[in-house]
Amino acid sequence: MKKTTILFTFLVLVPLYTAFAQNFEITASYGAQFGAKLNFPNGYLKVDNSDQYGISLGMEVRPNMVGEISYYRHGTKLKDVYYNRPNLNTTSTLNMDWLLVGANHYLGNNQHIKPFLGGGLGVVFISPENDNNNGNYYLDNSTRFTFFFKGGANFMLTDRLGLNVQGNLFLPIEYGGFYIGTGGSGVNTQSTVVLAGISTGLVFKLGA
Repeated sequence: MKKTTILFTFLVLVPLYTAFAQNFEITASYGAQFGAKLNFPNGYLKVDNSDQYGISLGMEVRPNMVGEISYYRHGTKLKDVYYNRPNLNTTSTLNMDWLLVGANHYLGNNQHIKPFLGGGLGVVFISPENDNNNGNYYLDNSTRFTFFFKGGANFMLTDRLGLNVQGNLFLPIEYGGFYIGTGGSGVNTQSTVVLAGISTGLVFKLGA
């Protein structure tokens, strides 16, 4: 249902942007997402590095300012490590889907190299899955609000096609807010961490 809603949102926005935007851009990207570590008493949770892919739809709202809706996804591993009870150490699959709304501000007037800074807010859907088939180990899905920031540049190869290079910072609110339980006890982390990533891709420009 969640993925259907995201797909429907994009399918609705594409024709609307095409119809009304003076300038419209689509950016498809692929890159690396860096992990993070959350400490708790007697252990820690660690999110491994992973790949990242995404797509952004942008509409020019004023000169050098583009409003954007973006979707990013990365699948990684979550390691649950106990210092004093290594038999409880567990590795899980962790999927994250980010749906974001924000804006990009292009710097300068160079039409071939277009650096930008951007940011906004949205939600992240966190979906962990137990890889150890341990019936006493529980992982809850959760949805969190998130802020994000990015910076990079578009290197235009033609008037309509360019190479996008950018870095991302995601700041989920209570990112670690899913419950992990083992044998009647558990860990419920409530820390906010920063997840950083880098990517490259293609940007397509349409419109006037």
